[in-house]
Amino acid sequence: MRRATRVLVETSDLDGRRSRVEARGFEARAILHEMDHLDGVLILDRVASLALDVFPRRRPAPRQDAL
Repeated sequence: MRRATRVLVETSDLDGRRSRVEARGFEARAILHEMDHLDGVLILDRVASLALDVFPRRRPAPRQDAL
């Protein structure tokens, strides 16, 4: 899924005052990225194709318990 290049975000502060932020381009994508963090989503969760993955994941080595 492609990210939006334009966003309108409505916010409220701790006192309940509301505001709006309109962003385009890189700023819009940065806002979406930070909102993902609030939902527990990492950039690695959004990789569309492992072949195009610029952050390849390493699989953990099998545990060698010393018994």
